[in-house]
Amino acid sequence: MKNEELGWLAGRLKPIVEISRLFKDDGLIVNNEHHWSVVKLLILGGWSYVYTTIIPNYFEKFFYVDLLAGAGAIKVQETGDVIIGSPLIAYFYSRNDFKKMFLIELDEKKFSALKERMARVEKMLTSPPLNMSFPNTSYYRGDCNAKVDEVISHIASLGKRVHFLGFIDNEGFDTHWETVKKLLKVPCDLIISFPTSSCDRTKASCKEALNRFFGCDSWKSMMSRDEFLMLYEERLAREYQGARGRDPYVSHIRVGTKQFYYDLILACKDGPYVRAWKYLRSKLDWQNPETISTVLGMLTGRILPLDVLAGLHDELQKIDQKNQPKLDDFI
Repeated sequence: MKNEELGWLAGRLKPIVEISRLFKDDGLIVNNEHHWSVVKLLILGGWSYVYTTIIPNYFEKFFYVDLLAGAGAIKVQETGDVIIGSPLIAYFYSRNDFKKMFLIELDEKKFSALKERMARVEKMLTSPPLNMSFPNTSYYRGDCNAKVDEVISHIASLGKRVHFLGFIDNEGFDTHWETVKKLLKVPCDLIISFPTSSCDRTKASCKEALNRFFGCDSWKSMMSRDEFLMLYEERLAREYQGARGRDPYVSHIRVGTKQFYYDLILACKDGPYVRAWKYLRSKLDWQNPETISTVLGMLTGRILPLDVLAGLHDELQKIDQKNQPKLDDFI
């Protein structure tokens, strides 16, 4: 990566430190999460960079969709750090701005805090001396499984050749399979948090929730956590193939300890740029407790993740131009 690109990235990410301070003292509700839970945001940020580097070459309109957007700020219980939420992570790590963001949140207080924080950040960034651009944002309060039709209808109204990056940060088994199916009917990359270590204990107590989450009852025969994950990924791949008529790429990054862990799943079209996901998967030891302090430093802006982003950039540069996908490959 050239020095000018590194300089641009440093400038792009610099405001995160000040915004994190503002959110810590603003008196609004936050999402309280454990340290391992927020590690996924760095992976989201990395893929946002990859996605917004590649997709603008093929689509004029590309969007960010967050089905469980939260309050816009997260407090890490073990450290007291307050970090920006997933919509702002996706924004700051983007190489080219999303044309629009669609944010869904069920909780009324979190929804209000999300809107207030996003508006404050937009005003700060678009005013002197920063004069940055900021995507138009649509907000939806309610259950994502009920609101997804509105979001898809809105996206469809913006043109035929559109694409979006969707983030589904399940805390439990929030998102129904029917919702995922609807999303896959539109050209997209999906990043889904899969609550792997919760599957076995939920199996005995919340059968209906699992039926809705998996869209079937095949989970009843699963004997291990990894089998639950494999079932979900296999269903994702089949659904993607059926909806898009393209070869899918479905892969996960495991985050956490032996006692508590989850898997972050990427579902997208198979092609040259998935090499960047493989790089991201191998860049850090996502199951090493020492990784947490590094990731928290990056998410709060105390450490600039230039090494991670530079590596992703270099992976994309390695793609043979002859093997570049065509626009129709994404439709």
